[in-house]
Amino acid sequence: MEKFKLVGGEKIDNLGEYLRNYYIKYPRVKFYVGTDSIQNGKFTKYVTSVAMLHPELLDENGHLIDHSHGVHLVFNKNNVPRIKDVFSRLWKETELTLEVAKYVDEELRDVWEEPLNNKRIPIIHLDFSTDTKYKSNQVTDLSVGWLKGEGFEVYCKPSAWVASSGSDWLCK
Repeated sequence: MEKFKLVGGEKIDNLGEYLRNYYIKYPRVKFYVGTDSIQNGKFTKYVTSVAMLHPELLDENGHLIDHSHGVHLVFNKNNVPRIKDVFSRLWKETELTLEVAKYVDEELRDVWEEPLNNKRIPIIHLDFSTDTKYKSNQVTDLSVGWLKGEGFEVYCKPSAWVASSGSDWLCK
């Protein structure tokens, strides 16, 4: 997996090795993957993030307690020719998220020690709403169904902080 960076701008040569080393150093860490996009002139910019969070920073419902501390984030920015229709742009977010989530799962499986209970390793966060008044709702059911069918645990807004906060912040 290429072109991933740390938030400070440092390039990661081998994302799989980076994630394995992080897990070995912090075996209680949880991995999350999420993507957001923004229209930027003639381009659509996508940012896919892999967040590493220590479980003690979550409340009893799995929500992040403090959004300003404790998340280690690596990301990939990708510009493509402008995607004009909303469905296609958001569906691409799902595709990119799945690609990276599968990669994270494959790279960590051989070192992972925690029971998975038939789930894949990273948790997926989608920057989509379950409320029909928002445009992103048009892909929510399809995306969630596909990703759950692939074996991932999936969350949408407001519980999708990797996509709606981390990747969103990096898109701008």
